[in-house]
Amino acid sequence: MTDEVGKLVLNHNLGQSHALSLVNSQAAERLADHWRLIVSLVRDGRLNREIEFLPTDAQIKKRMSKGNGLTRPEISVLLAYSKIKLSEQLVADGIGEDADLMDQIQTYFPTQLAKKFTKDMATHPLAQEIVAGHVTNNIGNRMGPTFSTYVQEETSASALNLVRAYSAAEEIFGIPALWSAINELDFKVENSVLNKVLIRIQSLLERATLWLLRNTREVLSIQKLIEAYKPGVEVIGKNIQAILTQPSQEHLSALSSKLSDTGIPSELSDKISALHYLFYGLDIIRVASNTEKDVMDVSQTYFALEMDLDLHWLRHSVSELTANDMWQRKAKAGLGDEIDNSLRTLTQEVIQSNSDINNVEQRLSQWNELNADSIHHYQATFGEIKTESELTLAMISVAIRELRNLI
Repeated sequence: MTDEVGKLVLNHNLGQSHALSLVNSQAAERLADHWRLIVSLVRDGRLNREIEFLPTDAQIKKRMSKGNGLTRPEISVLLAYSKIKLSEQLVADGIGEDADLMDQIQTYFPTQLAKKFTKDMATHPLAQEIVAGHVTNNIGNRMGPTFSTYVQEETSASALNLVRAYSAAEEIFGIPALWSAINELDFKVENSVLNKVLIRIQSLLERATLWLLRNTREVLSIQKLIEAYKPGVEVIGKNIQAILTQPSQEHLSALSSKLSDTGIPSELSDKISALHYLFYGLDIIRVASNTEKDVMDVSQTYFALEMDLDLHWLRHSVSELTANDMWQRKAKAGLGDEIDNSLRTLTQEVIQSNSDINNVEQRLSQWNELNADSIHHYQATFGEIKTESELTLAMISVAIRELRNLI
């Protein structure tokens, strides 16, 4: 058992070291986010900047002007305080009442103890504190110091619901297996390459967590969320080539080839690249549920609409917008959400207005015929915007407004 205890401790230390390295690699570009977290922790009475030798507002502004960020030791202080905050919030929210999360106490202890004292662990007087700390460490080591505070500010979700949504998102998209596969590539693939891959996964998990919090009206349950979305996401993943349109297939292939060229195994490259499209599975599954159609049918309609309305270009244009601070990041994310919400609504409208038509091409042809004038105006506006050499936030906002007008 001694060896297993040592392995558990070392794995945690490795995870925290990875987290610090990843955040440190983005220190300059995320300085505004780190500053906001410092201010929030100070305001809550949780952090004394002077005692922890964290920079003052004036010093942060100076670093910002020079393109510098927090140092690794300073980031480690923020990570520690963000973990303490989340752990205490989870206990206050009653994490001990959540059976799905309390099951994780089994993975905290060595296997022998977990097997021998399974029933006793549930009644341990510090069970909820142990699980709260365990869950917090896992999230902090995967997502960094600003994640939990950012998501709570964006959604007003409780810490417990944040953790439920995040835990479900990990399972829905099969992320634990990806984390493990990426960790196996340490010292085999350039660290800068692995960092970019991990940042991509973090981005997916942040978006998925926000989506689940904003689109779940009933009481959040990790198991129910997994049961509702994981099977559909798996169907999309297994049939991704059949579902995507030609331009999207080419884009997916280019993403995967680019990763493979850096030394990442081709199978893993395919899985990581597919995440870009699997995220849309959440909207697709919601439409499939609302229209009582199967996931494959809705998926094909969804991506065919994306191609017809040139939304692949629009999404790419939004992703290319500069986001130097949290407010710009919020604006950029908001534009992306508007595109996603509009496409989801349009997909449902196209299916419901032609419910007796099962062929995707016929369904879209009928919808185009019924909305010919609006679509013509939309395409004319898009065509004009696409001729511009440099896109601005205002232009993209107009394009999104035209998209909303089709609903």
